[in-house]
Amino acid sequence: MIFWLSVLVLGSALASEREVNPDLSRYAKTEGFRWFLNCHTNVSDLDSRATLIRISVFWKDDQRARQYVVDRSGEESDARYISNSKTWGHELGGGRTLSKQEFASLKRAIAKLPIESASPPINRLVLVTFNNGKDWVTRSYDKRALPSALRLIIHIVGEQPELTMELSE
Repeated sequence: MIFWLSVLVLGSALASEREVNPDLSRYAKTEGFRWFLNCHTNVSDLDSRATLIRISVFWKDDQRARQYVVDRSGEESDARYISNSKTWGHELGGGRTLSKQEFASLKRAIAKLPIESASPPINRLVLVTFNNGKDWVTRSYDKRALPSALRLIIHIVGEQPELTMELSE
């Protein structure tokens, strides 16, 4: 009996630490939001681009986000995307190669991201996708309550002035 109780307790502990993708069903199913979500869930695209991490910071609505991408060689790029129902526009923010120290710090911070996801209003939504060593994982966070690991990641990838403003909205 004690054996089975131990197995049950251990199994429950392991199940509670499993990755669970965030429930994004509460957000509008607009073309823009589906496009942003596809950027985070299209595994073949993430793999083909050798992505280490992708971050989308939404502002105002589900049609506008700034995306940050770092690939597995430490190349960072970011762009602002805006959609209306008819057209897409984007503005490249820049790109650079992270230093070895920044890249190592980035990897450590990714490993410290909390498993729990939030479901804030769309104008406060931050989507983060990375490979945990086995699977692609997407998590969602609230800009008003960002975990310290994500704040560090955003700082490393080259925090843009408007992102600082967006995070304080």
